[in-house]
Amino acid sequence: EAVINKMTVDTSGKLTIDFKEERVLGLGLGAAAESAVFENLIETIVLNCPEVTTIYFTMDGGNFETGHLSFAADKAAWSKVE
Repeated sequence: EAVINKMTVDTSGKLTIDFKEERVLGLGLGAAAESAVFENLIETIVLNCPEVTTIYFTMDGGNFETGHLSFAADKAAWSKVE
């Protein structure tokens, strides 16, 4: 199972979820499964937390890199388009 080190949301709606790297990498998911997990996580957040305007994923405070997915720590994985 993946472990979250820290999850924060600021007053502008920026949500940052910082995962424990060794636990995410240890999941051993293929590309399709990994994409589905994070797409579903984003969808769940967006549907249930309307105050969230951007979502960032990090690992141990740095970039989120699994071999299948890659999110720079300073780039949103998802952003609300208005």
